[in-house]
Amino acid sequence: VIGAGEAEFVAPLPPNFWGQWAIGKRALYFLEVDPQGRRLITRFDLASRQKRTLYQFQQLPVQFDSSMSVAPDESFLTWAQLDSSSSDIFVLDTSELVFGSEQP
Repeated sequence: VIGAGEAEFVAPLPPNFWGQWAIGKRALYFLEVDPQGRRLITRFDLASRQKRTLYQFQQLPVQFDSSMSVAPDESFLTWAQLDSSSSDIFVLDTSELVFGSEQP
C-alpha cells in the first residue's frame, strides 16, 4: 500500500536458514520454527495477512543456502532437505603425477 509505511508480518527467519523463503503472486512461503522446535513451511497470504502451516519438515532443511522456490502459478513449492551427511577422506599418491613441464 502506497504510503502505508513498513510493518513486520512474519518473524525473522531462524539462524542459518536465511534462504528458506519464496515469494509468489499471492503469498510468501517461508520456514518457521514453532515453540516446540518443529520446522514448518508456512504460507502468509498477502491479501488477508493470514498465516497457515503447509508442511512439517521430516528432515533438516538445507542451511546456509537458498533452496525454496514456488511455481509461478503457486501450484507447487520445492525445497532441499538434508537426508544424510557424511564425509570421505581420499589420499592421492602424487609421486606418479606430472606437474607443469616436469617429467618423471
